[in-house]
Amino acid sequence: MNYHKAIDRLFSIKPMNKKRGLDTIKRLLELVGSPEKRLKCIHVAGTNGKGSCVTKIAAALDHQGHKVGLYTSPHISSYCERIVVGKKMISKECVVRHLQRLFSLADQDQLSPTFFEFTTALAFCYFAEEVVDFAVLETGIGGRLDATNVCHPIFSVITSISLDHTELLGMTEEAIAEEKAGIIKPSVPCVIGPNVPYEVMKGRDAPVFVATGSFTNFDEENNLIAKRALELLGVRETSILHGLLAIPPCRFQIISHTPTKVILDVAHNPDGIKRLFERIDEPVTVLCGFCSDKDVAGCLDLITQKTDNLFFVAAKKERAICPKTLFEMAQKGAYFTDLAQGIEEVFRFAARSGQILVVCGTFYIMSPVRRFLGFEDRED
Repeated sequence: MNYHKAIDRLFSIKPMNKKRGLDTIKRLLELVGSPEKRLKCIHVAGTNGKGSCVTKIAAALDHQGHKVGLYTSPHISSYCERIVVGKKMISKECVVRHLQRLFSLADQDQLSPTFFEFTTALAFCYFAEEVVDFAVLETGIGGRLDATNVCHPIFSVITSISLDHTELLGMTEEAIAEEKAGIIKPSVPCVIGPNVPYEVMKGRDAPVFVATGSFTNFDEENNLIAKRALELLGVRETSILHGLLAIPPCRFQIISHTPTKVILDVAHNPDGIKRLFERIDEPVTVLCGFCSDKDVAGCLDLITQKTDNLFFVAAKKERAICPKTLFEMAQKGAYFTDLAQGIEEVFRFAARSGQILVVCGTFYIMSPVRRFLGFEDRED
């Protein structure tokens, strides 16, 4: 099995209408020797900000001289982005070696892990093999029933709570908070962000610390949260300051070397979209795409208040919403059925108009946009 065959099998796994739970991932990890039990994990959940917080925490620990594993999702250009040790992505050879073993054991045991369960197991196996000092883990969806929640962390973080994945996590912020709070373990310290309801988090036999302070945007809020966590972990101030400078790709990423200024941001729920546009006080052109499991109507309502220069595209994903459908929902703008053509024409339009071009929404449109901008990302 080569890398492309391994990845093809992984991505061909269809979402299953089975009861959500941790039994499958627990059994799969038992079959490979329970690598998660050999790791010192820092576990991070939240509606928005968790990807940035894990990146900052990992960067600070790395700067202090620790060997750090970082697990994030989804990826921008390459599956290997999800699993990093130090500053180096997992190699394709390691992906194949571990996935072959996981596939074989799952088949023998008649297990049917999801894409995310296989990937989480791969991350645990790789981090244990690399004997990392810390494994910094970002949850996928929720917390309580997320595959990463098989770990017993030394520290937990919950960044923010707002409405997202409501079909799985609940229709209210309180219900979603309960699901995220599922990562809190007895006696394990937990830092929560200023937009997390404390009343839902307390009383879980664990010390809960609230990150407080002033902030004007998402990055400043994430810095407050990561800084509080790192202080409690005993990280030196110089390493904390270094870590707080780390920002993952496509989080209010500004590119200025093009004919027009471009901002890439994977805001894909109403709270994220609201925060994104609060940081921009100039006229904008917007290029966006969304997947069907999001509050698309809520996102479009906010975007259409900001601009009439709105263009829709779709990534090559099953869950991607047809651009024509997005156009009909917004009742303004234009759409492109060809992603590459859409990117080229929208960039040309923004340059002519002299407006900032904001590319937002699903992670899955970011890679072709970055490629158009000249980034040489590793791609699958």
